[in-house]
Parts: sequence; structure tokens; C-alpha cells
Amino acid sequence: MASRKAVRGDVRAGAAAGNFGRVKFGDSTFGGIRPAACAVVGAVRLDTAPDREAAAEVVAELKDRQWKEQWHQAEKTGDGWFLEKGDWELTVLAGTVTEEEAPELAAGQGGANLLGFYGVRRNCGASGSATPAP
Repeated sequence: MASRKAVRGDVRAGAAAGNFGRVKFGDSTFGGIRPAACAVVGAVRLDTAPDREAAAEVVAELKDRQWKEQWHQAEKTGDGWFLEKGDWELTVLAGTVTEEEAPELAAGQGGANLLGFYGVRRNCGASGSATPAP
């Protein structure tokens, strides 16, 4: 079973592989989710829309780290992937979000360009692990 720390490490390595820079992880409310010991939420804000090839490099690195791609959805505003590893699920989003979709990222700007990661461990709390992270 992968730890939250290990998943964050995979996310950092993925972002580095795509040359996206440092991932900002949310330890408080971020994207409407309050991360617990069994959740990983992070993003890299960008000046322009993410390069699709660079975003694919992120996913390639995650796959090299044993994440299994379940699906990929390409849209006009960006790409999304859903991956699984052990008891973790990870959504990777690369594109533009509106202020309505992500108010904490795009407040007063009308929108934001980002590479986002939303991970959760299945059966969160089943073993009493759904406590706030330090």
C-alpha cells in the first residue's frame, strides 16, 4: 500500500518529467477538498495553457512508476487522465479552468491555466486513517 508521501513523490516526479516546475500541495481546503492522510491534492499554476505533449510526459512518468492508466479524455480546454496504483486513484488534469470550476485558483481572474492532481486512497477511513495530515 502506497503512502501519501509516496504518492506526492510520484506526482512531483511526473511534474518534473513534463518540466512543469514545483507542485503546490494543499494541506488545507484546496479545490473544495480538505486533504486527509488518504488524499493528495496539488497543482502547478501556469501562465499559458499546458503543452499537451508535456502533459503526456507527466503521465508517462507516472506509468513508469507503476500507475495504470484507466482512461484519457481530451477536450478543447485540456486533457484529463485517470490512473490507479494499488489502493490509490489519481486524476491528472492539464488545461484551463474557469473561476466557477476552481474559485481558489482563479478568483478574480476569470480562469486559470494549470496542471492539477487529485488523488484519493480507496476505502479512506476504513482503518481509521481519515485524519488530517500533519
